[in-house]
Amino acid sequence: MSDWIDFELADQMTPVAAPECLWERIETARRAPAKAPVRWPIAAVVTLITAAATLWVLELRGQTPFSLEQLAAQELHRSGPLDFDSGDPAAVAAWIRANAGVEIGLPDKTPVRILGASMIRRSGMRIGAVRYEAAGAPAILLISRASAAGDRAHRYFSLACEGPTEAACQLCHI
Repeated sequence: MSDWIDFELADQMTPVAAPECLWERIETARRAPAKAPVRWPIAAVVTLITAAATLWVLELRGQTPFSLEQLAAQELHRSGPLDFDSGDPAAVAAWIRANAGVEIGLPDKTPVRILGASMIRRSGMRIGAVRYEAAGAPAILLISRASAAGDRAHRYFSLACEGPTEAACQLCHI
């Protein structure tokens, strides 16, 4: 550069105070803006935990909801010992009441041959099963409360048999 510019600059250049707004901009720049938290991984984890808990609760309840009619058909062909062996209608009714928690009225004299009773647990419910023979064919009557909460007034029944249905109904209806 030329000498006169150097001389002029050296003469005019003196220290000056920085404007106040400059210091504010410097301080703001030092504090890096915080990044917004990423929330989608948290939502994904919560969703997975909820799904796992739902599956776990369903497994604890003993399977998915069931049909009493399908269960009766399955139990009709199940082999194995009965929980209570008796041909006495009053004893079978008392056993069902004590173990499954449901009332069943069986007449003292019935044209069917009562074999005994069992208790089945499904979805937190106790279901009484009366096994018998009607017209020489196996039959089963399932009886359960309307809810697992203990509603004794409302009951569900389901009947499965290999013989005529009219003959199987004679367990209760003479």
